[in-house]
Amino acid sequence: NPKFNAKRTLSAEQEILFSQDDLKPQLDTFSGRYLHFLRVTSPLNFIKSDAEILRQHHILTDYQRRLSEGDIYVTPSEKKLIKQAYYVSTSAVRPGTEELVPRMFRMSAFMATNTPISFGMLMSPPTMFYTILWQSVNQSYMATLNYQNKNASSVFTN
Repeated sequence: NPKFNAKRTLSAEQEILFSQDDLKPQLDTFSGRYLHFLRVTSPLNFIKSDAEILRQHHILTDYQRRLSEGDIYVTPSEKKLIKQAYYVSTSAVRPGTEELVPRMFRMSAFMATNTPISFGMLMSPPTMFYTILWQSVNQSYMATLNYQNKNASSVFTN
């Protein structure tokens, strides 16, 4: 196969083979799942603008289109950019519909939005009113977060 011959040179960086498997997170080990979760829920993704997320999603879909035609060669910096686009896109774009998840319901917003709710639960007087209030707020937020992040193309989550 000619693709596996000597690597071609582009400016100062060597091009390397990039396949569909390079884009998939390694979910078969605990550390792989943990790192994937950290990258998807990173608070750094929360501060990205919608325009930046759409730009990253466009980069990802462009490479996925090229990968569907076969393996491609990319530079190491392009590979890093593709992987970053994958995690930014995964954290903010709804699977199936390609729509942006509202900012407050993205997985990367969980810490920023759930901290005040948890603080309210812990710091309120232990009365029936506050218990019902904060449990209702927490359950409503979590249900909406799960609904907003569902995979619309899956028959099991609709």
